[in-house]
Formats: sequence, C-alpha cells, structure tokens
Amino acid sequence: MDFCATSDALNVNWYIYGNVWHDAIGENTGGSARIVESQYNPNGPVYLYNNTFVGMIIGVNLANGGSWNSSNASTNNIYFQTGGSHGFGKGHDDYDLSDVANSETHGIGGVTSGLMNITQVMGTQRLPPSILRRRRTMQLFPTPSP
Repeated sequence: MDFCATSDALNVNWYIYGNVWHDAIGENTGGSARIVESQYNPNGPVYLYNNTFVGMIIGVNLANGGSWNSSNASTNNIYFQTGGSHGFGKGHDDYDLSDVANSETHGIGGVTSGLMNITQVMGTQRLPPSILRRRRTMQLFPTPSP
C-alpha cells in the first residue's frame, strides 16, 4: 500500500507511532525520502504519535492533487532538520516539537540546539518545584561528532 499511484485505493487508518526516523537519503544522491505523502487521492486518517524525525528530506507532504482526511493528526512528535510540513494542518496537530516555527497551540517551535532546559520542553506547570530548581538540561538531539 502506498499513497502515490492514481489507481491506488484510499488508504485509511494508518497508525505510525513510537518510531525514530533519521538521516534519510541525502539530497546529493537525488533521493527524496518522505515521512508520508498523499498523491492523487484524499488519504487517511493517518495518525503520527510519539515519533522522532531527524534529517528527513521531506516531512508530511501533498503532491499531484493529493489531500489528507480531516481526521489526520500529528501529536507529540519531534521534527528536527526535516523539510516540508510538520503535521497535517487539519486542526488535530498539537504538542509537537520542531526546530522551525510551530503554530500548534501547545507545540514548541524554533528549537535551535540539541540541548535545552527541561522547562522549555515540559512547561513549568507540569514539573514539581524541586526539579525546576535543579535547572537540568536534557539532550533531545545528539550533537554529531566532528
């Protein structure tokens, strides 16, 4: 099953969760790896939950007249150095973390470093004061070795 042929039946009820996708085919090889892409037909619902996407050429994409079901959702994912859209844009995307701007109600965008204060990720209302006083950092994205 795929989302990219004119003769494909509609794809429904895809659950993609708990994965780490990283370092897809490089641009210099002519590759264009995608997280998901809908072509020619309206596809979904597709649910992306609790995934980490790092170094993907294209994120969530539409091409050749494709569209997404209004129930599609992207929630609690990390998108870092990933091109294209992050989420489906159907109103069910939230709590995603990204290194680019993020318009989700509870999403965090513009993360520029692999290290960040835990309060930037969790929000101060969810952490006990004893943890906030420690000012610990957590590494979300490993820093590449030279």
